[in-house]
Amino acid sequence: MPLRSAGQLEVTIKDQVFLSGVGDTIQFASDQPHGYRNPGPGLTRLLSAVTPPHY
Repeated sequence: MPLRSAGQLEVTIKDQVFLSGVGDTIQFASDQPHGYRNPGPGLTRLLSAVTPPHY
Protein backbone atom coordinates (compact mmCIF):
# COMPACT_ATOMS: atom_id res chain seq x y z
CA MET A 1 0.00 0.00 0.00
CA PRO A 2 1.52 3.38 -0.98
CA LEU A 3 2.10 6.01 1.68
CA ARG A 4 -0.41 8.84 1.40
CA SER A 5 -1.01 11.98 3.38
CA ALA A 6 -4.50 12.64 4.72
CA GLY A 7 -6.46 15.46 6.33
CA GLN A 8 -5.06 18.84 7.27
CA LEU A 9 -1.99 19.73 9.29
CA GLU A 10 -1.26 22.94 11.14
CA VAL A 11 2.48 23.63 11.34
CA THR A 12 3.81 26.34 13.62
CA ILE A 13 7.31 27.60 12.85
CA LYS A 14 8.50 30.21 15.34
CA ASP A 15 5.53 32.66 15.40
CA GLN A 16 4.02 31.72 12.03
CA VAL A 17 1.20 29.21 11.54
CA PHE A 18 0.74 27.36 8.23
CA LEU A 19 -2.20 25.17 7.27
CA SER A 20 -1.43 22.43 4.78
CA GLY A 21 -3.65 19.92 3.05
CA VAL A 22 -3.19 16.74 1.06
CA GLY A 23 -0.38 17.17 -1.47
CA ASP A 24 1.06 20.34 0.10
CA THR A 25 4.68 20.59 1.18
CA ILE A 26 6.43 22.78 3.72
CA GLN A 27 10.20 23.14 3.87
CA PHE A 28 11.93 24.75 6.85
CA ALA A 29 15.04 24.51 9.00
CA SER A 30 14.02 22.05 11.69
CA ASP A 31 16.53 23.37 14.21
CA GLN A 32 14.17 26.27 14.94
CA PRO A 33 11.14 26.01 17.24
CA HIS A 34 8.29 24.22 15.48
CA GLY A 35 5.22 22.10 16.18
CA TYR A 36 2.47 20.11 14.49
CA ARG A 37 -1.26 19.97 15.21
CA ASN A 38 -4.29 18.29 13.68
CA PRO A 39 -6.83 21.15 13.35
CA GLY A 40 -9.76 18.93 12.40
CA PRO A 41 -11.86 16.11 13.79
CA GLY A 42 -10.58 13.48 11.35
CA LEU A 43 -7.35 11.64 10.71
CA THR A 44 -4.19 13.54 9.81
CA ARG A 45 -1.32 11.61 8.27
CA LEU A 46 1.92 13.30 7.25
CA LEU A 47 5.12 12.23 5.61
CA SER A 48 8.26 13.82 7.03
CA ALA A 49 11.76 13.82 5.56
CA VAL A 50 14.67 15.28 7.52
CA THR A 51 17.87 15.96 5.63
CA PRO A 52 21.25 17.29 6.75
CA PRO A 53 21.61 21.09 6.73
CA HIS A 54 22.82 22.70 3.52
CA TYR A 55 25.34 25.43 4.38
